Amino acid sequence: MLVAEVVGPAGEVVGVERDANTLTKARSRVAEAQLRNVSFVATDISQVVNEVNNKPFDVIVGRLILEYLPDPGAVLRSLTKLVRPGGIIVIQDCYWAPLLQLTAGLPLWKKCATLIHQTFERSGAHMDMEHRLYRAFLDASLHAPEVMIEIPVGDSPEIKRWVYDLFCTLFPQMQEHNLPIAGVGELESLLSRLEAELDRTRTFAACPGLVGAWSHVA
Repeated sequence: MLVAEVVGPAGEVVGVERDANTLTKARSRVAEAQLRNVSFVATDISQVVNEVNNKPFDVIVGRLILEYLPDPGAVLRSLTKLVRPGGIIVIQDCYWAPLLQLTAGLPLWKKCATLIHQTFERSGAHMDMEHRLYRAFLDASLHAPEVMIEIPVGDSPEIKRWVYDLFCTLFPQMQEHNLPIAGVGELESLLSRLEAELDRTRTFAACPGLVGAWSHVA
């Protein structure tokens, strides 16, 4: 939806998603926003080259995608076939280390951050995308990318809820992996206890970092 605003009504945006529930939600949001320049392809990102074979795109944008793929470089290499010469590939993934560092002095925040980290780790996600993403561009025979790392912090309601919301979303997976969730206490009071810990220690909230990379296609 953000990309659709950038390209304007004269441009076209094609979203790629394999999960049916996510697609339904995305289509509903696009319809509600009355964006008529957005469509979706239901497929795995590693197979999208076979599904989208019309004119080449100016830009490919991927967010929180490559970290879940066994071979990010191979997928990125296949995506370059969809971009015109001189076009741009922009990718953003998680950078986990800062969250663990910034919550080290907050016992409850640290427990939640550690459990979130362990859940992603046990699911097979790459937890070192700050290095792996750069190499993926090189493996895809792209020019060495420009790289930026961002760490959202602060005391806005959105940032203060981020770890809580992610923890609740991942809670079933934490149970499946038999992680030590009992030490966190009841979910019903978790948000208020996390906020109270920030107030008590006069500390800002932190989110997982984001590493972004972009490069032109030759």
